[in-house]
Amino acid sequence: MERLYSSSPEKRELRVRKWLVYFTLLVVALLIGGDLITLIYKFLNGELTVRFLLKVLSIFVVAGSVFAYYIWSLRRSYHDHATWVRPFFFAVIAGVLIAVIAGFFVAGSPQQERLRQSDERRVSDLQYLQNQIVYYWQQKEVLPQDLSNLEDPLRSVSVPVDPKTSEAYGYEVTGDQEFSLCTTFSLPSLKVDTTPARYEYGSVMSWEHEAGETCFDRTIDEDFFPKPALEGSPAVR
Repeated sequence: MERLYSSSPEKRELRVRKWLVYFTLLVVALLIGGDLITLIYKFLNGELTVRFLLKVLSIFVVAGSVFAYYIWSLRRSYHDHATWVRPFFFAVIAGVLIAVIAGFFVAGSPQQERLRQSDERRVSDLQYLQNQIVYYWQQKEVLPQDLSNLEDPLRSVSVPVDPKTSEAYGYEVTGDQEFSLCTTFSLPSLKVDTTPARYEYGSVMSWEHEAGETCFDRTIDEDFFPKPALEGSPAVR
């Protein structure tokens, strides 16, 4: 493009080109604004992580560079622009490469990310099973002896299995109101918040785990989960 403008400088003043430049500036400005709004929202909700910051930084560097380039091309003369365009593009490329490399170091390889997503799915499945076990106990006043007892086509309840191996999750009744759920994790959980999550009715339960086989022991407290539930069951997450 720069070679074309070098041979035909008058094309820089074409009205169509200027309208396209202004439209590009508008789109990039909206993208940068949305990027900053998302950053502030995550910060105020306490969900800001290094991985998210790197994503925001990558978008900001690329979009900001495009915005700066077109503003510069509109305000600078051709000779000034030609003097600085090469260092400018080298700086942009270096910034993007640094962000990408840093992202790999922090977020890990794609394979590691897939393993982490599988672990997140396992935690979600165990939370779902825990909900159904508590609901079963509230309705029948006894814990299910096997996870297959939770199957209920009328409520569209089916028992999930491990997303990688398709094996059943471990389950054991350890008392009248006590049970254990087990699975094998690929990676340790991210230590984003060391405080266990607090759920409805005041119950406190943590799903933090290390790599390998892990069991979560649960005790149903009747003060938090009364029985029977006449108008539905309180959810446990």
